[in-house]
Formats: sequence, C-alpha cells, structure tokens
Amino acid sequence: MVVQFRGDTPYDVSVELDGGPAPVAGAGPDLMYDESGASFVRVNESRLYGLLELEAFGEHRLIVRSDSDQFAVNSFTFGNYVQGP
Repeated sequence: MVVQFRGDTPYDVSVELDGGPAPVAGAGPDLMYDESGASFVRVNESRLYGLLELEAFGEHRLIVRSDSDQFAVNSFTFGNYVQGP
C-alpha cells in the first residue's frame, strides 16, 4: 500500500484480515502489533508499506482504516508469486 504522508505527526493504520488481526506468520515487513494483538502500520513518511506476505493463495477480506484525517492511499498492489513470497 502506497501512502502519502501529510502533516507532521505519525499516525496508525489498522490492518484486519478476514475479520481479525493479520496473522503473525503472514506479516509484512511494516506490520506491527499492539499489546492487545491488533495489527497496524505506523505511517511516518510517504512510501510503500508492506502489509502482508501470505504463504498460500486464497480469498481474503482485507480492511485498512485510520482515524487520521491525513490518511491517503495513493495505490494498492497485490503480488502473485508462483514460487512463493
């Protein structure tokens, strides 16, 4: 997910997969977890944020959201890896 960072204060973007936190085993390099186990990314600059690296193909529901009025997604990409991530 490419996010445009606007403003001076970092903010968090919640990441849910299939109705709950993203699995730790499938976490991308930018995914973090809070003390309750909720998954999120902390946006502090404009760039590509790696959310998930799932090992198996499948149908999923991904939800990303933030309370910040600065949250702006510029693009969203999906990888397709025949040999795996």
